[in-house]
This record gives sequence, structure tokens and C-alpha cells, in this order.
Amino acid sequence: MSLGVFAALVLAGLAGLGANNASAPPSPLFFEIRQPQAAIRAQGAEIAPLKNPTLRYRREEARFRVVELISQERFDEALAAIVRQPSEIRDWPGIAALEAGLISVKDPQRALDLYYRIINGKTRDRHWARALAGYRTILGRLAEAGDYGARAKLIRALGSEWRNNEARVILEKTLQEDGLPDNLRDELRAFGAVLALRTGDFEAAGAFWRGRKDQASIMWLSTLDLRLGHFETAASARLDLARRLKGRSRLRELKRTLDILLKGGLTIQAEELIKKHPELGKATPDKNFQLAICALVEGDGDKALAYLALEEKRKGADMPAVLYYQGRANEIKSDFDKAREFYRKAAATALGYYRLLAEGRLATLERTFKRLPLGQPMAELLKAPQGDSGSLGWHMWVTERLPFPWLEWPQTRPKEQVADNRPIPRARAAVDYYMSAGDYHTA
Repeated sequence: MSLGVFAALVLAGLAGLGANNASAPPSPLFFEIRQPQAAIRAQGAEIAPLKNPTLRYRREEARFRVVELISQERFDEALAAIVRQPSEIRDWPGIAALEAGLISVKDPQRALDLYYRIINGKTRDRHWARALAGYRTILGRLAEAGDYGARAKLIRALGSEWRNNEARVILEKTLQEDGLPDNLRDELRAFGAVLALRTGDFEAAGAFWRGRKDQASIMWLSTLDLRLGHFETAASARLDLARRLKGRSRLRELKRTLDILLKGGLTIQAEELIKKHPELGKATPDKNFQLAICALVEGDGDKALAYLALEEKRKGADMPAVLYYQGRANEIKSDFDKAREFYRKAAATALGYYRLLAEGRLATLERTFKRLPLGQPMAELLKAPQGDSGSLGWHMWVTERLPFPWLEWPQTRPKEQVADNRPIPRARAAVDYYMSAGDYHTA
């Protein structure tokens, strides 16, 4: 069987429980493997010993030889070939994933250990993806056999892939079983609250966390309040937690408290927090920029311009961002000439996120294209970069809450938001992503 034909013994049920046919014995785990030496073969070369091969070449060569044996279903020889390799090759994820697949039936626990080591590595590549699929599949097999520990690990593995609905279904069925040990029951109930939060069942999540005084519950309850838009309540909880801590942990919680206040547009409270805790100001060099955005969310253009003027003087300031938000602040004040001036300056900077935003606002103000719902041009033009202040979610959170009366806001609102005069964000997914992007809790 050639490697071109060998797509591998791809398992049909990688979703977890119920993955395997009960009447069929489990098979070694191999997932789709592309030819590792395609680039070399494309140059007309064959895999052959080199005088001074690099470690990367040696790893790929060893993997290619093992894959050849697997494609011929010579599993024992493939495993023996792996065992003969030195540690710098055998421990490489590309080889370790194959070894885990080969021993997955006879020694599932060692296979889990190998997969887990790959999953916890820093690299996110094809070997990591295969290890994650293999890890989940073995846990599914063990869970079917009545291993509750494996069932709990499977639920967490599904949660780590953000397959929250699947994880929640398995979790709820598991909690109904009488044989579940008490310690695992408590662990699963706690994780079930996290899954409830992720899937939008805020009532169930809050019912578990409210009234609890442990640090994890306070963190998660703060995250819930943040998602519900209860910024003052969320910030108050994190601030109370910071008062219990010392050193770096205390500073971390203070920074998270500040971030919640900034997201909520609570400028006065954010200013007071920075004044009370000078170490927080030192740990937040771009605090003036953050406070400017906070003022924008609050709808105070004058205060935003004052903070942006201070940020403009800071060494290392993101000038395209400063110029762009100076334009936004002037739009709030209905000073469109000044807004255009700042947008033109931002549009003249190097190609980047805020240049594109500035060009979009200029085009809108100058009516050079048909006005579209705010954010739609950006969604088409941009891929959200990493980090809050540069993400599309951050931009949508700030700009879609600004009071622009000429924008065509939706005529209908959810019942719970009828009394809220703020416009409903159209980029709901982007905003939700931004709101949950911060590390507000410990998993």
C-alpha cells in the first residue's frame, strides 16, 4: 500500500463516547499522515543517508520509515523501529504520536501519557492535533469501559477544544450515575458550571458559584457578571479578592479589576483605582490610552482627547491607534472636520489595523461608498490580530457603544435591553469573544 493511498486507519468516532463499535475490537490509532518528505521528493531526491544530516532531517527520515511500515500493517516492526531511535528522535512529537498510536490497545495508559506530553507542549501543529484526537479517543474507550476518571478527563478534553455542548451532555449523564465517586462528582459539578457559562446558561452557572467564598468561585462569578454586563459587581469582586492577596498575585487581580472597569466605561472608578494603587499605574504603561478608550465607551469625547494627548507624548505609543481614536473622539463631539484631519493622519501611517479603520471612517464621512452597518467593512477587510487593544472585538466593543444618532440601529431589542439606551452591538460574536478573551479565571 503506497503512502498516497494510506490515509491511515482513521477512526470514525473521534467525538468521544460511542466512538467505537462495541462488537469490533479497538485498533491502533493512526490519523491522516501526509508524506513528510514531499519537499525533498519534489526536488527529485530520494531519502538517503547524508554525510551530515540535520536533526530535523533525521527525525523526518525516521518518521517516514515508520509510516511506511505502518502502511504495510507491520505494526510490531514499526514499534521496534521507534524504540531503537535515540531520545532526541523518539521524544519528538512526530514520532511520539506514532508510538502512542501503536501501543494504544495494549498499553492505553502509556499512550495517554505520550499524547498528553505532546498536547502540553508549546507547538501547535499537525502532530499536536493528532495527539489531541488520539488522547480523546482513548479516553472515550476507557470511559465506555466504566472508567470514571477517564470520563472526567474526556469531558475536560472536549472542553479544552471548546466542544462545550458535547462535554455538557456527557457530564450531565455522568452525574446521574450512582457509582460516580464523590470527589469526581464535586469536580464535575464545578466544571459543569464553567460549561454552563460557556453555553449561555448563566442561571445554572450562577446557581453553583453564588455564595461560595473560595478563590476559584469568586473568579468565575466575576466572569459571569462581566458577561452579563454587571461591570461594577464584577470589578468589586475582583478588588475584594485582590485585598486578600499579596505580591504578584495581588497586582494581577488589580490589573484584572482595572480591565473590567475599562471595558465597562467606568472611567471615574478606573481613575480612582489607579490613584489608590500606584503600582498598578506603573504596571500599565499605556494607562492613558486605556482610560481614553474607557472615556470613549462612556461617550465623553473631551476626556478621551485629554488622555490621548498624554498618550501621544509617551515613548512607544501606538500612534496609528492614537490618531484613529482622536478621530473617533472628535466624531462624538460632532467636530467632523477635525475627525477627518486625524483620520487622514492615521490613514497615512504604515499599512496596519488602524490605518484600515481610519480609511473606512474617512470613506464613511466623505460618503464615497454606501453606508454599511458599522463593522461590516471591517469584518471583510481584517483578520483580528491577537490581543485585546488590537482586536476586531475590541474595536466593535468600543465603537458600537458610542452614541452616534445617525447610525441605523436595529429597531427591535431583546426585552431585557429595552430600557437601555445604548445601541446593541451588531458584531455580537466579536464582542462576546472580546469580553471572554481576558484570563479572568483559572480553569
